[in-house]
Order: sequence, then C-alpha cells, then structure tokens
Amino acid sequence: MSRFWSFETRTAFIFLGAVAARAAFHNLTRFTADDAFITFRFAENLAHGFGFVYNQGQHVLGTTTPLFTFLLATLNIAHLPVQVSALAVSLLAAGTTAVLLYRMALRLRFTRFALLAPLAYILWPRSLAAETCGMEAALFTAFIVAAFFFQMRQQGFYALGCATLATMTRPEGAWLLVLVLAANVYLDRDRWLSLSIVPLLVLVPWFVFSWLYFGSPMPHAVTAKLALYSQFGSGSWWSRLVFIMGWRNPAGWIATPLAIYGAVWLYRKQNWGRLALLWLGGMMLFYTISHTRLFFWYLTPLHP
Repeated sequence: MSRFWSFETRTAFIFLGAVAARAAFHNLTRFTADDAFITFRFAENLAHGFGFVYNQGQHVLGTTTPLFTFLLATLNIAHLPVQVSALAVSLLAAGTTAVLLYRMALRLRFTRFALLAPLAYILWPRSLAAETCGMEAALFTAFIVAAFFFQMRQQGFYALGCATLATMTRPEGAWLLVLVLAANVYLDRDRWLSLSIVPLLVLVPWFVFSWLYFGSPMPHAVTAKLALYSQFGSGSWWSRLVFIMGWRNPAGWIATPLAIYGAVWLYRKQNWGRLALLWLGGMMLFYTISHTRLFFWYLTPLHP
C-alpha cells in the first residue's frame, strides 16, 4: 500500500486532480471571459502572419499578456484553435501549480497535512473560474509559485527566470521580479551582474521591440482602463479591499484569520515567508489603492 501511495503517485494524483477539477468546471459552465477574445485575436493574427496586431495595420499593444499571446500563436500555427489552446495551457499550468504547492508544503514540514495546500488551491472557487475562462491567470500563477519554489530551494537563477516569465505574462509580475532580484543580490552581492542578466536577456529585447513596433512598452489596455475607471466604475478603496479579501462571503472572514495565523507560524517555526508576504502585501496594496476596476482573475495568483 505504501509503495502504491508513493511520492510519484501522490504527485500524479495532485496534478490530475487540478486538471480534472478545472476541466469539469469548464465543461459545466462553458464560460469564457470577454477579455480573453482580445488575446485570442492577437494570437490568431500573429499566427497568420498579420503581425502582433488586433486590427491589421494598426500597431497598438492592446493585450497585457505578450507571453501568453505568443504561446497561443505558436499552438495556432500547429493548427490548434486558440480557445482550445488557452484551456490546455491553463490546465497544464494549474496542475503544475498544485504539484509545486505540495512540494513546498512537504519542504515546510506540513507532514500529513501537506495535501491540504494543493487541495485548497484545486477547489478554490475563484481559481476554478479564473483559470478556465481563457485568460492567462493559471499561467501567471504557475510562474509566481514556481519562483517562490525555486527561491525556497536557493536556486536563484531559476527563481529569476520564473519571475521574468511572470512579468512577460502580466505587468504585475514586475513586483515579484524586483523582490526576487533584490533578495538574490542581497544573498550574493558578488553575482549581481550575472543575476541581473537573466531578466535583461528577456525584457530588454521585448521593450526594444515594443518601442519600435508599438511606440511604447506600456500596454494601451492599461492606460485605457486607468483613464476609464478613474472617472467611474472603480469603487472606493474599501470596496476594493473587501473584494480582494472576499469579505462579502462568510468564508472570507474565516479564511482571513487562518491566513494570518499560517503566515505567523511559517515565519516563527519555519523561518520562511518574508519574501512571499512582501509580495502579497505589495500586490494587495496596489490593487486596493489603484483606480482601476478589479476583475476576479486579477486576484487568483494571491490565493495560493
């Protein structure tokens, strides 16, 4: 029995559990977010040779997820429909996230409770919805969790690589990249240049391309939403905080003290969590005080 329930078997069950839960949810709801079709169109035009554009001939960066767009375009060249590709990438990313959470829980000596970490993620309602709606949420979450996983293992270059890919998946990934780079430079000041090269090799070419092709590396979708929702629709800072914390539901009030207790326990007993708390606090502060409307898929990476 113990041989059957080996580490490899548990890992496989966790991966397949995350995939199956999301596949079943998508099969029941058939929900695809409106914003996803913007990325789908960019990917299709890129795959068909029309360029990185929404409308042919108009060089406007209307998507905030260049890496996800490139992935969908590549799969579309292989004759996979972009909507199917988006779901497939998300399912694989979700399975990877669940496995990484389990491995982190084992490393943090959760012992027999280690399965609770991936199980909570697999069944978390916001994650189920956000990671099956065609958006980049699952991929972004996977890169973030992977960055913390490798940082925990003191594999700084891998952590920086994942943080860089997170930045290419969503602009908010830049905060994680800054923290991971600062942490690794602090731990090994003599290697600051080689550590910095990792993100520079990816981000500098993208920024140069964006300046030349679009006129700016800043996605127009960001500036448009800031202009629109700064006038109306963003709500007060308190309403955004309530939405972030899930306090409109009794489960949010239960989860909040449990999360605080867990953070204190990790810090005191395991001497881990400072970097994660800095990242989480910064993201929550940014979303709370920003003047843009919060969509539920923005918050998915905060939950694991």
